[in-house]
Amino acid sequence: DVDCTRLNLWMLDRRIWQQALAREAMARGCEVLEQHPITPDRLHELKKEYDWVIDASGARAVSAAAFRLSNLRKAVAAQYTLEGDFSNLAGKLKIVVLDAPCSGYGWVFPKSGTQANVGLGWFGKKKEALRIKGELETFLRKEGLDRYRVVRRSAGLIPIRPREKTVVDNVILIGDAAGFGSPLHGGGIDTACIS
Repeated sequence: DVDCTRLNLWMLDRRIWQQALAREAMARGCEVLEQHPITPDRLHELKKEYDWVIDASGARAVSAAAFRLSNLRKAVAAQYTLEGDFSNLAGKLKIVVLDAPCSGYGWVFPKSGTQANVGLGWFGKKKEALRIKGELETFLRKEGLDRYRVVRRSAGLIPIRPREKTVVDNVILIGDAAGFGSPLHGGGIDTACIS
């Protein structure tokens, strides 16, 4: 157990929060483009068209390819959104440090009394035959969640070290693109806002 009495945590609907952030940015004069895939060539064009370009394209940042930035040090993560009884975790987050055969942590982040995001992230080397989906299934069994219904499956990368270069000319890398992943939950949206 870790004493978190001095730690302030908020759980919210990320989609609604991001929409509010976009509205605030647009009210301050920013142009927000969504659902417009950007290639490295298009990024070079955008650099000429705008005073500043913010790259929030995630751990596989477009800027990394466009400017041949060094590889990002990252961990692999897998997560399920489960439906079941999570009332015992109301107002809490559960984080479990994993032992061999993988180095990392698992989490149970309740979204409501009946739904939670449950996943794990691996840091460091793993044995060749080890598969993250299989380890997530093992984690679900250990946590007594293996009979809950899987609503959504996702996987991704968690940056574990910032990039050496986060500004290239007039392009600013933020959040996961800059390698700023949160050590608590693996996401980059909060660090993107801060950066």
